[in-house]
Amino acid sequence: MKTLRILAFSALLLSACVVSAQEHGEGMPPMGAPEQMKSLDFLLGEWDVDLMVRMDPSSEWMKSKGSAKTVRELEGCVQGMHFEGEMMGMPFFGKDTMTYNRETQQFESFWIDSMSAHASMSHGNWDGDKMVMNGTDKAMGQDYHMRTTTTKVSAKEVLFVMEMSMDGENYFDSMKMTYRKKG
Repeated sequence: MKTLRILAFSALLLSACVVSAQEHGEGMPPMGAPEQMKSLDFLLGEWDVDLMVRMDPSSEWMKSKGSAKTVRELEGCVQGMHFEGEMMGMPFFGKDTMTYNRETQQFESFWIDSMSAHASMSHGNWDGDKMVMNGTDKAMGQDYHMRTTTTKVSAKEVLFVMEMSMDGENYFDSMKMTYRKKG
């Protein structure tokens, strides 16, 4: 009975919002894939990836290889990327979900991997052939700032650089990935 009341209240509230929007000349927000998602089409497909990572600016770069596959999801509203490779000698799997948020007018990225087992979120926009995204995260109990730059080098090559900062001002390159399209 309680569930039925909640559903009825939700339907009534939604109806009131629609009527209010119609009375004020406002329609429903745009539906479907944002037009901005087309700017990511060059990332679709399968990729070989050369990966370099380091934990701090004085560390040596650790090199490994991987592969990635990027596809459209949810009727083009989302671009999903699955990554497989190695990180520090261990199997490493990751999933990125990218969308364009019409409300904030920015791209949003949600990254989850098999090493950290938590979601990292960043947001940003395209500028020429580069997308710069910013976010904050936590590793080993410490908060840090991250900035990622994805550069379209060509139709068959993409460079991804992740920078880290503990204070939000002094950044260092912590990860570099070169994506080369298969085929």
